[in-house]
Amino acid sequence: MESAQPMPAQAKPKIKLEGVSKSFAEGSITAIRHLDLEIQEGEIYCLLGPSGCGKSTALNIIAGFEQPSGGEVSVDGATDLTPAPDRAVVFQKPLLYPWLTVLQNVTLGPKFAGAGSVEAKDDAMSYLRAMGLEGFESRYPYELSGGMQQRVSLARAWINKPRILLLDEPFGALDAQTKVVMQELLLDLWERFRTTMLYITHDIEEAIFLGDRVGVMSRRPSILKSETYVDLPRPRTVELTVDKEFIRLKKTIIDQLREETEMR
Repeated sequence: MESAQPMPAQAKPKIKLEGVSKSFAEGSITAIRHLDLEIQEGEIYCLLGPSGCGKSTALNIIAGFEQPSGGEVSVDGATDLTPAPDRAVVFQKPLLYPWLTVLQNVTLGPKFAGAGSVEAKDDAMSYLRAMGLEGFESRYPYELSGGMQQRVSLARAWINKPRILLLDEPFGALDAQTKVVMQELLLDLWERFRTTMLYITHDIEEAIFLGDRVGVMSRRPSILKSETYVDLPRPRTVELTVDKEFIRLKKTIIDQLREETEMR
């Protein structure tokens, strides 16, 4: 695996995949062959790769939605992973409950965890304010734009105070302008909470803009082909995308991806 620049050494990774493989259809389809990946505490790790290479499969394994066919996955050293609020997942579609209001959607998790109604509402309102959604708490999902629905989805994930946020192309369906707004909002919230994130995307600029490191997966059956350390200052604004170093990183990653997407 290629690496543009190593991350500073740390004692233990927050997330570790070691020799992970995943097969489907009784072993006839191998999505992931031998995936080694480490993500550090408080890091934003962005993962790119050709369509169908297993990016979402890797995320689902970390979330506990799927079990690996081989290898080992650990979070904070624990290897017996099942779905849990400490690993919140945000998908491309917001997946909000349409019969619940914004506030009811966001307070659902805390109430299931035993929080009282007043406590859950107060907590939810603080997250909705952070998302710019104050005044929309009584609206239903169908009354919101796509970007606003995704903000609700982020608030619903973050209110559970997860150790890890797993994001599977969360802004992929948004228009370009809304996407930039959501990226900047995500970074603002990360600056406040420093939640460890794995961010799946097809967008090279998005990966560089958000990430501390960008990993590139090979075509199926996948391995982690390369990692690029994004040595760009934080906090970041959209003006960074015209910086010379940003453009250099983009070219590097385009070359890495081109090798995997060209027909052979």
